[in-house]
Amino acid sequence: MTVPALNLRTNTVTFLAWLYPVGSQANYSGLLMTRAGSTQAGFGYTTSNQIGYTWNGNTTWTFQSGLVPPQNQWSLMAVVISPAQAVLYLLTTNGMQSVTNAIAHQNEIWDGTAQIGNDAAGSNGARTFNGVMDEVAVFNKSLSLPALTNLFQAGIQGSFSITNNPAPAADLRFTSINAAAGQLILQWSGSGTLEEATNLFGPWTASTNQGTLQSTPVAGSKFYRLQH
Repeated sequence: MTVPALNLRTNTVTFLAWLYPVGSQANYSGLLMTRAGSTQAGFGYTTSNQIGYTWNGNTTWTFQSGLVPPQNQWSLMAVVISPAQAVLYLLTTNGMQSVTNAIAHQNEIWDGTAQIGNDAAGSNGARTFNGVMDEVAVFNKSLSLPALTNLFQAGIQGSFSITNNPAPAADLRFTSINAAAGQLILQWSGSGTLEEATNLFGPWTASTNQGTLQSTPVAGSKFYRLQH
């Protein structure tokens, strides 16, 4: 899935996603990565199924976190970047793990498109995530651990069970997010209902746009999800 330029222009940012890896991952599989414009940044896998991230002009990709999301179950992964460090978190039903890369982090412009579930640096899909992702999010601030814990608790108490939960049906998924002529265009495949909310925790209501969403952005926040 391609995401328009985020234009972050900051060194205080949080990336997070719910992950359901199906088996082992290819080295350097991307989760949310940009290789366009003037920026190469984002997060994904490094080697040996570890999560890593790319920042500081594509120099932190060698950082070894030791954090390995469990296979065939859901977990919440977050990368929290601030001026003096980056902290990687892995939250599962077995607890929380974290690791810190205590180096200075520069502003990243992020002025090009990005991809969810893939790293364009690989050819022929060699760096594509093997599994299911949900609630991919970018915050233009460094979230605290209590904030991440609240998101995790909200997730496991929500509409799906984390442990031993089968992956969602592969036919229901977002396929593209684009911006054109000042409008957001959201498309998806499969048979399901698009729901929307102004708060991540709801209430969620069925969108009046089903099949394709074409909407003019307004002030505030808007969240979308697909439900069977």
